[in-house]
Amino acid sequence: MGKKEFAKVLIVGSNLQISSFVAGQEISLAHKPIRVPHCKKALKVASRHPSYFDLLYTDIMTYEDFAKQFAKLSPKTKVVYMIF
Repeated sequence: MGKKEFAKVLIVGSNLQISSFVAGQEISLAHKPIRVPHCKKALKVASRHPSYFDLLYTDIMTYEDFAKQFAKLSPKTKVVYMIF
């Protein structure tokens, strides 16, 4: 029997609604999502582990430029923009 793959998720932003949204999804997570409040810290995490994350959740209004920088470090990570 094959091993089930689980999404590794990074949540960037201080908005608790993003975390609540992710927690309420039907996504199977092997690990608790990693949540960081600031873009600089998220970029440090991504530079240390460039291919680790499957999904990045972030607020488009606040962090659109950050997401572009993150995509350069981790191009395979899918970005989910939230609007709050």
